[in-house]
Amino acid sequence: MDKLNRSKRTVKSTITKLDTFVEESRNHTPRKLEIKLKRVQKMNKKIDELKDQYYENKDISDSELAEIEANLQEVEDRLEDLEVRIRDILNSLIAKSSVSSVPS
Repeated sequence: MDKLNRSKRTVKSTITKLDTFVEESRNHTPRKLEIKLKRVQKMNKKIDELKDQYYENKDISDSELAEIEANLQEVEDRLEDLEVRIRDILNSLIAKSSVSSVPS
């Protein structure tokens, strides 16, 4: 279970780093944002894998599993919010780019 908990902490850490990038970086480019979106998708898959591994672990009590599920749901919610923010920024950049490329 320690390995699973470490993996969960790694996922949380990655999400925090992505969140910090979105919040603090002012030099967003479409390419960077696309890369970050791919990372978000990988994190979603990793969370699904973690859930499966936790469910398969027979050493976890029902109460522990309920706590883990709630925690992973929070992580999924953060990731979903992050994905929406990244997509919004990306769409905004694309819209600005298409407006500025229209000849006057």
